[in-house]
Amino acid sequence: MKRIILGLTTALLPVSAMAVDCGGLTADAPGPEGVRLTAAEPIAPGEESPVAICRVRGTMAERTGTDGHAYALNFELSLPEDWNGNYVHQFNGGNDGAVKPATGALKSGTGETSPLARGYAVVSSDAGHNGDAFPEAGLAGGAAFGADFGARRMYGYGAVALLDPVARQAVEAFYGRAIDQAYGIGCSNGGRHAMVAAARMRGTRRLSGAGLCRRSAKHPARRCPARADRQSLGRAAGAFPPRIPCPAGPADTDVISLCPDMN
Repeated sequence: MKRIILGLTTALLPVSAMAVDCGGLTADAPGPEGVRLTAAEPIAPGEESPVAICRVRGTMAERTGTDGHAYALNFELSLPEDWNGNYVHQFNGGNDGAVKPATGALKSGTGETSPLARGYAVVSSDAGHNGDAFPEAGLAGGAAFGADFGARRMYGYGAVALLDPVARQAVEAFYGRAIDQAYGIGCSNGGRHAMVAAARMRGTRRLSGAGLCRRSAKHPARRCPARADRQSLGRAAGAFPPRIPCPAGPADTDVISLCPDMN
């Protein structure tokens, strides 16, 4: 027996009855304080998911910004039927502003088979703002949320810090046991999310990212140590296949020396 998502419903169902469990998560079910469930449905393998999952969507941190616009942290959580015991927080790129499908897929890091297809539970979010909320700003519209301090803070680090414990609690309650290994993965701005999470949420996950550091002639020592570590992470967890490591520079040596346990 197991409890469905903690705080979302108190119904108890057999572990094997996943489709029934997912169907029991209704949008009007009470959620953790500040979290509103908007959808929960079983998804068969196909165009929407590579494997059978329970897809949960919700919103939290709803408020009106100083600019008069509505803000919220929207998320999607994919719970695979054949769970491998691990969890991935998918950090999306660019200005965020949209909930990308929670598959954990990263072309430069995960290869042709996504973490979700490998059995990982995956969460994705819009980082706390709607990228289409400022059409009048034209090409700058995707970044116009930055005029609101709360939205900037959510984009900078708040979204991951706020959503991650809720998603983990949901995963563990759904499957009835603790997560074995937790990962964060992202590219470009998603790589920045990964580095910020590494600094602010130490010891909570293993991280993989691309585009974590900008290279330029002005700053030739700026390299990407997380890419080099991705090889060992991929071999150990089977989630992210090995890639060509970044050439090691002075900054890499310093950073890697501070993390002897990462390999």
